[in-house]
Amino acid sequence: MKLDLAKPGVVLFLGTMNAMPMMYARELQQARQKVVYLVDVPPSDKLSRPEHQYADLHYPYPDWILEWRLPSQLLLSLAPALCYRLLRRRLAAVLQDQPIKAVFAGGQFVALSRLFPADCVKILLSYGADLEWFCNPEMIDALSDEFAGKSFTRYLPYRLTKALIGRCVHNNYLAATQQHHLLFFPPGFSEKGDVMVARLQALGVHYIPRLDVSFLPLQGFDRSYKPRDSILQILCPVRFHYQHI
Repeated sequence: MKLDLAKPGVVLFLGTMNAMPMMYARELQQARQKVVYLVDVPPSDKLSRPEHQYADLHYPYPDWILEWRLPSQLLLSLAPALCYRLLRRRLAAVLQDQPIKAVFAGGQFVALSRLFPADCVKILLSYGADLEWFCNPEMIDALSDEFAGKSFTRYLPYRLTKALIGRCVHNNYLAATQQHHLLFFPPGFSEKGDVMVARLQALGVHYIPRLDVSFLPLQGFDRSYKPRDSILQILCPVRFHYQHI
């Protein structure tokens, strides 16, 4: 199922890791699409807040950017049905009965995406770990070890922590198998990712290698020649991935 730009409706973005999805949201806005963008991180997480990445976005946000935060992101994949109902309630005022024609989901929001209507195009916009770890049944043991001393699970027995993490991964994987499209790094960037991509492709998910760049964050940035005695600012949009290359 393709995203029909001529079809009426709203394109929804869920999950804002490093504010990366905003790049896609702004491009769709330039294509005259109605966009709603959810911010699910606190003000202290400046890297993932769009106002710190885009000079023309300010806080308080415009109407098309909503804040919605939970005590723990794991709740999204632990209780997706409940979280979906709460999310739809939060979206009601801004949607004003407009249909959601597409949803880009990343992080733990992947678990919610499969609950949207059947005619809604579902796109897993992966930032890496959500697909490699949180949608990967083979990573349950490693994730359980990782979370044993973090979040609310640090108060729980390890066996219960593993059961909860297993439920999270199961719900995310189930939703991943029901995506129409998967946007993930090109082959060779991640061994775990390549395995998951192949698995989802075998189940009919359309894989789109994500090797993208946008110059929107540089709007308003002074790129003129700098005298030798001025401060040199270097932009290096590179993320080093030291393992599983």
